Amino acid sequence: DYASAADFAGNVVATWSRGDFSLTGQMRFIDDGKLDSSRAGPEDPGYNPANATSVNFNSISDYEVFSLNGSYNFELSGGNMMQLWASIDNLTDEDPPITCGGVGFAPGIGGTNPIFYDSAGRFYRLGLRLNF
Repeated sequence: DYASAADFAGNVVATWSRGDFSLTGQMRFIDDGKLDSSRAGPEDPGYNPANATSVNFNSISDYEVFSLNGSYNFELSGGNMMQLWASIDNLTDEDPPITCGGVGFAPGIGGTNPIFYDSAGRFYRLGLRLNF
């Protein structure tokens, strides 16, 4: 299998609530790594541009994405509730690394692996929930 995968991926979530207001921050982390373990990049020992197993790049840096979510609950008449919520995914609009499409190393394909990395960029959502 030539498809690359991170050695470590993590998620940190923290929520602060006070009364009817709630704010949640999230950080997703993907560790650095190699695109293809059978190839050598400029950072690897044995790299030789004339060698068929040497490539221009073969590593990916750490990747972090931050998100922020908030909500406020309103009490309506008759014990009914309404919640106004909003979220911002990829708060810092972090670009994903080029990973050759996530299907192994195939020069010239380009793209990223949407399983590990955010491919949409900053994304806003707003909604209303009713409970009656």
